[in-house]
Amino acid sequence: MDRRVKSFILTIFGAALLLVVATMGCENPLLGTVKDEVSAFGAGDPEISIKKGVIDIPSGGEVDIGSAVVDTPNDPRIGTFTIENKGSGDLKLNGSPIISIDTADPDEFNVGTPPYSTIASGTNSSFTIEFTPKGSAGSRSAVLTINNNDSDENPYTFTITGTASAVAGPEIQVQQGTTVIDENPIYDFGETNVGSPVEVVFTIYNIGTPNTQLNLTGAPNMVQKGGANPEMFSIDESQLVSPIFEGNNSSFTITYNPTGQPGDNHSATITIPNTDADEGSYTFTITGSIIKHRIYWADYGNHCIQRTDINGGNLDTPVGGLVAVYDVALDTASGKMYWTDDGTNKIQRANLDGSNPEDLVGGLNGPFGIALDMASSNVYYTDYLNHRIERYNLNDQTIIYLITTGLVYPRGIALDISGGKMYWTDSGQGRIYWANMTPGTANTLLEGLSLPYDIALDTSAGKMYWVESGSGRVKRANLDGSGIEPNLVTGLLFPRGIALNVAGNRMYVTDMSGQIINEYDLDGNLIQTFNNGVGQPYGIDLDLD
Repeated sequence: MDRRVKSFILTIFGAALLLVVATMGCENPLLGTVKDEVSAFGAGDPEISIKKGVIDIPSGGEVDIGSAVVDTPNDPRIGTFTIENKGSGDLKLNGSPIISIDTADPDEFNVGTPPYSTIASGTNSSFTIEFTPKGSAGSRSAVLTINNNDSDENPYTFTITGTASAVAGPEIQVQQGTTVIDENPIYDFGETNVGSPVEVVFTIYNIGTPNTQLNLTGAPNMVQKGGANPEMFSIDESQLVSPIFEGNNSSFTITYNPTGQPGDNHSATITIPNTDADEGSYTFTITGSIIKHRIYWADYGNHCIQRTDINGGNLDTPVGGLVAVYDVALDTASGKMYWTDDGTNKIQRANLDGSNPEDLVGGLNGPFGIALDMASSNVYYTDYLNHRIERYNLNDQTIIYLITTGLVYPRGIALDISGGKMYWTDSGQGRIYWANMTPGTANTLLEGLSLPYDIALDTSAGKMYWVESGSGRVKRANLDGSGIEPNLVTGLLFPRGIALNVAGNRMYVTDMSGQIINEYDLDGNLIQTFNNGVGQPYGIDLDLD
């Protein structure tokens, strides 16, 4: 066989033919070619990861190994650790020794079973550390260092701690999942709505000396609650058993089911009486809060501004007695909301709770969409029966006509403040326009649309979203009008308003005829529908502060 053909075959099959070639006595040039190809075939980057049980230990992290009785060398506390290679190349543990131990307590932490020095991609190897404390009782610690060929975690170091006990005894540890609570004595349940309880399972471990049992001595409840708001939290002990033998665990559930107002914060203390000699009253704090973020919308049918929590709870009406309210915009930094009322031909505002209402602009002829540039104290709005885009300044109370020609029924308006542009829909022409935020002329972006009403921008992604009442759809395109996605959302009856929570990957759409507000992700996948108390919703805005 021609040597060039041999090289070609070896290039394809790589390492599988290296041994065959070697036994054929190939010349060095050919073997060199084979070695190069084999090296390329097996190339990849290793990625080291270390666990103790299910607990991930990051480089620089810390983990507890448990308790051992002093001066009992034949009865060590043994901790088992697993080194995983999550990369695509071989992980080489190239230290000598493979695991070095740095401690102020020499000979108390030692490697029992070492790991393999080479760990292939997708595999793991375990090692043990034996803790045999001497002398006095108390806390001990050591730093483990593992030199390796991971490009960004070499060396891999972490601290292990242990408790030297004067006598054999239990040792309590509480975890939520893989989080050890005594290393972080506050556990936060996060935010939720009234009526949407959050359940969390906690697990009690006995990591004490061998052959000991941990007794939970609280009565009548093994897990007790106190502190500021214990009534907001309930405890289920139905799965909790006592005693807990060394190396075993048992679990209980805490449910956070708050009452109150949006933004309310709650806390409680959890105490677990037990027979651990130095943690006989194991205590940690739990916290939670009611969701503060809210949705505001102009309800044409109910003649008011309504709002709910971001998940649809706690519906209320901060402003009532309106006539034909079309749109609402929020200045959350100043605690204000602004709206248009076609029935009174006014732009008005009030505090977010509806107090201190005031007129800003009167004598209009069909105010519809509204958008705010509070950095410049400017309110932008469409005056659809006057066929204009206008701007009102809050400081000098002047009105500037920005676009005065070429429009029919301008509706929704949105601002790209950093880009100095405004975008709006014209339902009379089936178009979307843009212009600079100064007096000038309108530029057509899109046409041939079916009753476009409201519009919203994601300037960070260079996207605009709009609702079409004629087609019952939500559509999306680039800010330059290219890349239209005509079927982002379909099947609506008469969509009127749209608002985005870009950071939260959420989009909220009002449907006047359907009398609903739908929550979607930004790609149009339905998350949930709000319909309790919704009349005929039009414009919508979000309080995300």
